[in-house]
Parts: sequence; structure tokens; C-alpha cells
Amino acid sequence: MMSSYQLPPPAQVLNLLKGLLGMPITVQEQKKAASPWTPAMAAVYVANDDTISALLLCDLAGANQLGAALSLLFPAVALENIKAKRICEATLENLREICNVGVNLFTQPGSPRLRLRDVLIATTAPLPADVQQATRKATSRLNLDVEVPRYGRGQLALAVL
Repeated sequence: MMSSYQLPPPAQVLNLLKGLLGMPITVQEQKKAASPWTPAMAAVYVANDDTISALLLCDLAGANQLGAALSLLFPAVALENIKAKRICEATLENLREICNVGVNLFTQPGSPRLRLRDVLIATTAPLPADVQQATRKATSRLNLDVEVPRYGRGQLALAVL
């Protein structure tokens, strides 16, 4: 079955993140992941019937760097959280905002409504089974290396089912 949603081009992700963060970040597509990585954060987007239709995933570094950069938390906060293998509450709130706006990456004029269901953190426990299954069932995936000046480099992936 063909998805009602499409992956954006990397330039669209770049423009959205640059607009939100207000800084000149870089985004580079990874045709094949250099090494497998485990999501530390998953934004789960659902269609009107509540089925998971799209995901935005970040590794621990990407989640902390993007979340910290949104409200200009000190880069040391992101680094400390990465070393401690956690995502603090302030960073999580910022990630929710990024993910809420991120729904626009998957929708085109005329596509069915898509909404953010959850922003889940998997630093102390794995993602729920339905989200893990959705990551495996994705029909398309865009893997990106994202670098935020002063904050560092991390991984971000978008997937549609």
C-alpha cells in the first residue's frame, strides 16, 4: 500500500530547522547509515484513524543538540546530557516544539491530516513495541547528519509508513 505521505527533500528539512533555530546549520543526507544507531527520541505522527504514518527520529546527540539550540541553552548543557545519556526536561519541551512544527515536513497540499501523537524518549527504556515495529515497517526513510554550530553533530531520520 502506498503511503499518503512523502519524505521531504533534505533542503526542506534544512530550511525548517534553520528557520526554527535561527542559525546556519548543515544537513547532509546519508545514503546508507555509516553505522546503525538507536533512536533516543521518536516523534510519532498519526493519521485520522490513529495509525502511525510517519516518524521523526533522533539519536541522543541530535536530540540534545537540536533541543538545546532552539532556546539557546548553553552547548555545555547538551554535551552534559549526552555524556549522561539523558534528555533533560527543558530540551524535551524544545524537541516537542520542533516535532510539532515538523509535521509539515510530511504533508503536501491535498494530503490527509497528520498530527503529532507523542514525542517519546528512549534513554532509559526502549521505545514502545508499536513504534519499534513502525520503524521496521517504514516504506521510505531519509537519514540525515545534522550539524548545529557550537552544539555539534547528530543523526536525524524521517520515515513514512
